[in-house]
Amino acid sequence: MDEVGTALIGQTPDGKELKKIDGVSTRIETERGLLICDFSFKRYLKDRREMEKQIAKAKLQLEKKTPAKRIKFLKNRDKKKTEQILNIDLIEKTKLLLGIKGYYTNLIEADNKTIIDQYHNLWQVEKAFRIAKSDLRTRPIYHFKRQTIEAHILICFMALTACKYMELKTKKSTKVIIKLLKQVTDARILHTLANEEIILRSEISTEIEKILDMLSLPH
Repeated sequence: MDEVGTALIGQTPDGKELKKIDGVSTRIETERGLLICDFSFKRYLKDRREMEKQIAKAKLQLEKKTPAKRIKFLKNRDKKKTEQILNIDLIEKTKLLLGIKGYYTNLIEADNKTIIDQYHNLWQVEKAFRIAKSDLRTRPIYHFKRQTIEAHILICFMALTACKYMELKTKKSTKVIIKLLKQVTDARILHTLANEEIILRSEISTEIEKILDMLSLPH
């Protein structure tokens, strides 16, 4: 972030000037690795609202003069911890960091936008884990041998891949797709005299037909 952008952060109450640096990023070499920092005006507004709520909560705590509670913007006046005051230094420091988020990386060759975008896509990974654990019931695993455990995980992973394919094709969540497709049932009747199996399928709704067509499946 350039010097002008840094100077504006925390200094413009109405936020008009901050809109001009929305999306600006910078990289800093640290002992822990490369730190990418970017500024978002939308995040700035959210952070400011949260800060104002916490400050109001701290002031209310001081007015009540009740037994000390651990509140972010309060600090003890002395070592005896008998009286609390507003932590002005922390409030000012927080103001300077409003709207800024940092991302550590070791991908030195990648540009700032690529790194930030990849971090923003982490929710896709978290969503995949949720689907695997809830909808596909990967856990708990009731196997003891390594081979059967690995087979179970492999089947769940293949199912997750199929779920992701269906989501991309239909623009619907896995939970919704499973709920709709479970409505399709088959009745299998064995004609003993002719030794033939007759399959009777339940009526398919228009919505289910659209999903099957999107997935190129017969119905």
